[in-house]
Amino acid sequence: MATETTVDPFLEVLEEWEHQDREAVLEDLTDEQRRAVEHPGPLAVIAPPGSGKTRVLTARVLDLARRGEAQATLALTFTRQAANEMRNRLATRLSKEVLDAITIGTFHSVAYGLVRAHYRELGFNREPGVCDPAYSRHLLRRAWREAGQPGDFEAVVQAVLAEKGQGRRPQDGDAGKVYEIYENYLRQAGLVDFDDMINLALSILAEDISPIPSTFRHVLVDEFQDTDERQVLILHLIAHDVEDVFAVGDPLQSIYR
Repeated sequence: MATETTVDPFLEVLEEWEHQDREAVLEDLTDEQRRAVEHPGPLAVIAPPGSGKTRVLTARVLDLARRGEAQATLALTFTRQAANEMRNRLATRLSKEVLDAITIGTFHSVAYGLVRAHYRELGFNREPGVCDPAYSRHLLRRAWREAGQPGDFEAVVQAVLAEKGQGRRPQDGDAGKVYEIYENYLRQAGLVDFDDMINLALSILAEDISPIPSTFRHVLVDEFQDTDERQVLILHLIAHDVEDVFAVGDPLQSIYR
């Protein structure tokens, strides 16, 4: 009887890499950038605009994939566009199987993935949809009108979002009323807004009901200066046992300055 042999696509790619000059991964980098890519263990790269920070981070992801660590690598970006650009750069050097094994996304997309994976534990009957900022504002205006149009709309909305962005319920009377109605709209529609993604992901990670923290051995963060307090907390909960955390950024470019 013939024995069926299954070929692991990752092993195929690794063998392919072994026949390539490793310098191909680092070919366009300066000596300083190469040292950052090859640095063992955790590293924070602080450099000004135009210095190639994202290129360094992408090269490090590529090098990790070359070493068979694709499935254990998480790359976090600040925007969806940046995630797509990184994926496109990697696609020129990696097979689709290996590229798909790397987790690349924004904090919100990774958080939403957690929410979808654990929607039952969160009390949803089905995977929740996404309430984008435009529709969120529409629902907030509806909630404000249903509450009797208390106070100034913009001021009330800012109070609601400021508190929800910190994972809290508004204590102010007007904001509290609008918040409760808005949250009811979301629940009835089976939706989560962007703040929910972060808040619910934090709940999942804090309760240790997700295998994600044990999935990754390498966590990389682009534009680290633009992460907020709750995103940093997500990073901490995911990477608290990870020995290889690699972050690039420039404090002088922070949106919070």
